[in-house]
Amino acid sequence: MLPGISVLIEFDYLFPEENDSIESLIEGISSNLLIEAGSAFLCKTLLDKDQITLDHIFSEENRKLSEGIKKKISNIYGINYTDLNLGFPISYLKLIQIGLENSSSKENSLSNKQIEYRIFRIILLLNSQFTKSQKLCSDHINTYYPDGYRLPVLFFSGHFSTADLLNFNKQREFICQTIKSLFLFNFLNDNLKYNTHLKELLKQYCKATVHEYIGVIFGMIKDILSKPKKGFFEYQLIQNEPEFEQKTKDLDSLSINVSNFDDNLDFKIIRKSPLVKLEINRYRVTHPLFLMDKMYKGIFFDLLAINNTLTEN
Repeated sequence: MLPGISVLIEFDYLFPEENDSIESLIEGISSNLLIEAGSAFLCKTLLDKDQITLDHIFSEENRKLSEGIKKKISNIYGINYTDLNLGFPISYLKLIQIGLENSSSKENSLSNKQIEYRIFRIILLLNSQFTKSQKLCSDHINTYYPDGYRLPVLFFSGHFSTADLLNFNKQREFICQTIKSLFLFNFLNDNLKYNTHLKELLKQYCKATVHEYIGVIFGMIKDILSKPKKGFFEYQLIQNEPEFEQKTKDLDSLSINVSNFDDNLDFKIIRKSPLVKLEINRYRVTHPLFLMDKMYKGIFFDLLAINNTLTEN
């Protein structure tokens, strides 16, 4: 095992004799719990730079089960437990998406012990889905591309679809997105053709000026940049706190409010709306990068939707 390299654990390898599906495993698990688990794992992996292990999923009551799985992993993969990569950030994003798509499931009907084991199996199934799609792509390249092109194309295809989601520096991302946003908003403001787009964008976020919008996003990004401790990002509003109504409007405008996820290629819906309203006055950040991108990159999803509406009208 090379330093810095970890093995991604897949369902097919760990449970080769078993057939299971994500659809059956999520039964009895609330949508909020799936969203909370996925977002917590994402923040821990991408911001805290910690590797998710079985100890992050299984509690003390599942200790015996966890130890048995560790031994099984060592026997199958021939590696130390420290080299284990239980999940992949894309798998955690998919876990959030599954929770959003099953928003009608509000309550847990299983014990904590059962839920932990099911979430573990769901993550492994998502890992397998990702590696299978990567294998299809690499098989196509190996078959149809000549020797001189094969290696660079393999490298490109293996990283292009996920590179921006996994490899980012939050300080540099903030600076880059901020500078680009100034150019974008100046362009929208200075070109009469796009003034309507800008007005609709500000209306969507309940803001009168660009500076008001940037001020809200900047304040939330500052929370990420100055992250004081490990863990997920969540906003909880108190009914009688100052500017409660305005803060509620701001968070609601950044929260996902769709139920149809058919058009969610490349997590387009989650990129556009990086918050999930778990309950009244409680909001969870899905992917920290998507919130930072609301300075610039994420705005294009809003502008596309606005443009489509204006075209229809």
